[in-house]
Amino acid sequence: MPAAEPSLPPVTNIAQLCRHWAERTPDVEAVVRVGQGPSPTRIVTFRELDERVDRIAAGLVARGFGRGNRVALMVRDGLEFITLTFALFRVGAVIVLIDPGMGVRPMLDCLASVRPDGFVGVRAAHVARWLSFGKFPRASKNVCVGPGLPGVVNLREVERVDAVSTAEAEGGEAAIIFTSGSTGPAKGVLYEHRMFAAQVRMIRDEYDIRPGTRDLPCFPLFGLFNVGMGVTSVIPPIDMAKPAKADPAVIVDTVNRFGCISAYASPAIWRNVTRYCRDGKGDIKRLRQVVSAGAPVPPVAIRQLRECLSGDAEIHTPYGATECLPISTISGTEIATETGDRTEHGHGTCVGRMFDGVQIKVIEPFDGPIGSISEIKELLTGEIGEVIIKSPSATHEYVDRPDATAAAKIPNGDGFWHRMGDMGYVDESGRLWFCGRKAHVVHMANGPLYPVMVEGILVSVAAERRGDWTPFPVAGHGAEGAATAVAVPGPAAPGFGRLVVQQSVARDARRQVERLGAILHDTAIPVDARHNTKVRRELLTLSAEKHPGRIEPLSLNSDADV
Repeated sequence: MPAAEPSLPPVTNIAQLCRHWAERTPDVEAVVRVGQGPSPTRIVTFRELDERVDRIAAGLVARGFGRGNRVALMVRDGLEFITLTFALFRVGAVIVLIDPGMGVRPMLDCLASVRPDGFVGVRAAHVARWLSFGKFPRASKNVCVGPGLPGVVNLREVERVDAVSTAEAEGGEAAIIFTSGSTGPAKGVLYEHRMFAAQVRMIRDEYDIRPGTRDLPCFPLFGLFNVGMGVTSVIPPIDMAKPAKADPAVIVDTVNRFGCISAYASPAIWRNVTRYCRDGKGDIKRLRQVVSAGAPVPPVAIRQLRECLSGDAEIHTPYGATECLPISTISGTEIATETGDRTEHGHGTCVGRMFDGVQIKVIEPFDGPIGSISEIKELLTGEIGEVIIKSPSATHEYVDRPDATAAAKIPNGDGFWHRMGDMGYVDESGRLWFCGRKAHVVHMANGPLYPVMVEGILVSVAAERRGDWTPFPVAGHGAEGAATAVAVPGPAAPGFGRLVVQQSVARDARRQVERLGAILHDTAIPVDARHNTKVRRELLTLSAEKHPGRIEPLSLNSDADV
């Protein structure tokens, strides 16, 4: 393994790290974009990447791009995404990133809300801009990437400018990244360069990531982190906007052909890769470090993935959010030997200990803004409450959403605490346990029910019967204070959901499962657009309301049902 990098230089613009590695390791591969079919594999060194970033930055400046311009970046190619991001950073532009999987209309509405000054994207992005009926009156700085489009300057023309950008614009605002919208309308989160720099250092130090490592990033943002850490990104030929549909054969082949020793992907990808390997179709024993994030990962998923790895490999499941990443992390070893059994008996999902520099509190839940940290009531070890954090990587605000900002930030002198919108508790070892989103708590007549705690039991029992794991979510149905907790087995065989629930009651967490009041049958499980893993429970609630005929009542406290 390559030698450890002793330190990273202080930066005021994250693009300075691209230049740093171009000077320190010029001939090391920065990006390997794996080809498929007629598309060839492209290999770019750190020197070549930095030189192209310079050319594009100079061309953008010549076209009027500059500090503070908000630019929607909409490209599919992972290499182009990395290159263009650093070029826009270098000129001081603020890139706007959003998940296309949320649908064209919601995506355009979100982009319009931040009033972009231009678009740098594929042909389809500009066509959508043209057909948006005046949503983007300020968007005068536009570049088409790929096949040309009449009236829009092409990226090839931008690169032909006979000049070189020699220095990064000073720091400040760097990006607007939209939340996934899994628990409400997507919001634009404002990132500063110093926050990206903090993220790079925190991830690098926690996971001992070393320059020259070959990593498989199945999420665009991690390709950017890799450049900042001097790591080679091997980008697989998959649609990163649809991770659940990624071909596991392609993932496995890319790992082995290109010598990847680490990889990042959502649980949706790892579920398919695990199934592929357990069926004897391939192996990923070359990997030494696997990161899975984007949604809670059930212990059975960790156990099955560990079976596919070599004995000295480790799995990490970090916890965080668009507004603050990363927060905490836990290893697969700790889940397998300590916390997994508790998850499968209704104690929630352990998301581990805090990254260096992150502080956490669990407070008594409160609806509405909190004016000062002095107004909170901090709970004791083991008590479930609302999770708040303080971190050097926490973002300060939602763009042009003062109401949302006030609801999510708690002033604390010249700083603030961020409200995660999650419910959880801290155990006697200082580990955080996730119990579900605050918006998804089922408020029943006999008190709150936390979906993730019950799901830990259901998923485990269902996996024992299926031999594989899939979500088995719980949602609320009915008026607050008198709601019914509904279990959703997804498209399963008749009677399967009831059988799983009945067998779950037999566990020592019986009192939690007994509170389930119904099963919702014949309903697909909706997930978020970004990771294809977070269950959108609010949509399950709507489905229960629209299709009452699919609801099967339960009375699990009766002997007949046990």
